[in-house]
Amino acid sequence: MKREVLFIVLVVFSWATIYGQTEVQNPPPPGYWPFYFCDDDYDEITTFDLTMVESYIVGDEYINDFDFYYFNKESGISSLIPIEDPINYTNSTNPDETVMIRRIEISTGYTYDIYPEIFVLPPLIINKPSPLAMCNINNNGFNTFKLQLKNDEILSGLDQSLVSITYHESVEDAENNINSLDENSYTNSVAFQQKIFPRLTYNIFDNRYLIYPGCYSITELDLIVSQDSQDYCEDIEILLYSDTSPRPGFNYVNHLIVKNTGTEAVTSGTVEFAYDSLLTFNSVSNVDSNDNVTPTSNGFTLNFNNLNVGEEKEIDISMYVPTSVSLDTKLTNSAVYTGADFNQDNNTFDLSEIVIGSFDPNDIMESHGPKIQFNEFTESDYLYYTIRFQNVGTADAINVRIENELDSELDESTFQLLASSHTNNLNRLGKKLTWTFNNIHLPSEDMNEPESHGFVYYKIKPKAGFTVGDIIPNTAAIYFDFNEPVITNTFQTEFEERLSVGKNSFLDSNLYPNPASDYINIEFKNNSEKNIEIFDVQGKLIMKKETQLKEIQINISNLVEGLYFVKIKDDLDGGAVIKKIIIK
Repeated sequence: MKREVLFIVLVVFSWATIYGQTEVQNPPPPGYWPFYFCDDDYDEITTFDLTMVESYIVGDEYINDFDFYYFNKESGISSLIPIEDPINYTNSTNPDETVMIRRIEISTGYTYDIYPEIFVLPPLIINKPSPLAMCNINNNGFNTFKLQLKNDEILSGLDQSLVSITYHESVEDAENNINSLDENSYTNSVAFQQKIFPRLTYNIFDNRYLIYPGCYSITELDLIVSQDSQDYCEDIEILLYSDTSPRPGFNYVNHLIVKNTGTEAVTSGTVEFAYDSLLTFNSVSNVDSNDNVTPTSNGFTLNFNNLNVGEEKEIDISMYVPTSVSLDTKLTNSAVYTGADFNQDNNTFDLSEIVIGSFDPNDIMESHGPKIQFNEFTESDYLYYTIRFQNVGTADAINVRIENELDSELDESTFQLLASSHTNNLNRLGKKLTWTFNNIHLPSEDMNEPESHGFVYYKIKPKAGFTVGDIIPNTAAIYFDFNEPVITNTFQTEFEERLSVGKNSFLDSNLYPNPASDYINIEFKNNSEKNIEIFDVQGKLIMKKETQLKEIQINISNLVEGLYFVKIKDDLDGGAVIKKIIIK
């Protein structure tokens, strides 16, 4: 409910009157002077000190040169009633009450009468706002807050043109209205949880107006930095999918999606894309005019700007599969967001596909490829499926329908649709997914080959308890108008155990922090000789270390921000593992 901000106790419009022949020293400006006092409740009656205006009228340096007298003026100059105790003056009526202040210069006897307007403001009542929570993205309990996000809650309907809000680290600073904090960018000074003190004050509307001391209110605001709090968190999700499987002698197109899944707009960020060494890069298209792409030796970096909550950007990446690439070869392209945000797990995406020969354009595939290393896939990870279709008939397909029965090893409650080529209606009944594309008039391959394709793209988790040797099949049926369904291939995902891994393998190594800025720690399970190499995204060897210890700390403070690969080789079992790390 909006509060009434101003109660007018007295408003009188008349010019001040000068008595005597000579202009007095340091006269006030002509006309009316509004003075504001604060009520202690909502009855429009309050007690205040009228004498406090004296130094404001003549200035502190002349205060002893004048005498002041205070009067109630009921009607006309002849009815002046002296105010016996101006220090503790209580207004009695509202608004028909007139006060006059008579100033007499001691040395000359000249008088000057002032008729101020007196306003009684309602008390400022401020309730404690809810906590302001941020993500612990730096893993140290500190983050940068936008305190102004709490302004509306603190104002509680008051007009901000009539009041001002300041934030302070201590009650003393708030009481004295000093050392106000930057409400657009404040980094907490106490880790994890800190109290600061908002102050709500009536504005001084004009330099001729006076605000009586005490017209303010102070409360507490809790700042919280916690991994469990997602308010005002930045979170960027990276996705990759393809239109068709890679074939020797043909172009192979990937689509990169950058999506803001957080609760805070992201003003800028960088995504690095690296393509498989067997591919030849062609081009990048569909890049927003506000963004830019910088080529690298094995891909490019995308610098994007102004991605609001829930928005996404999609760019198209064209590559060529040389005829020398053998069938059944697995090609892997990678994309990574290099910034620090709430959920690091969705910042990186690897798209792996098998090179095929002649193919049916109606198919289903999963981004990890047919085999997944069991020790590299956790219960928090997703499988990413793409169902692709193409009209290879002789006329446009008015309606298309996809039916996809989920395997019993997939948890249907974790299903999330990520993208689709056309507007559709999705229905999930138990484990059966149905997409209906009505009136899309999908052209045939002969009519318009590029526009004859379509797809749906979703993610889903396996049920908990999957283990080495488990195989998850997935098949879809695609209906073009009233024709018999086209049954896709059955894509099988198998969890396998990495070969040649000794029981004391370094593959159980732990690398942290990630992202990192000054150093990284790597912990191992054994004391065998280990070789550690760090490469940039262009494949250039940046650093090399050797150790026989169970833990090593590596200084990376001289590395520029971006994605790097840490390759660890163990002389004990001859195996090697590559870990990704982000330097910020």
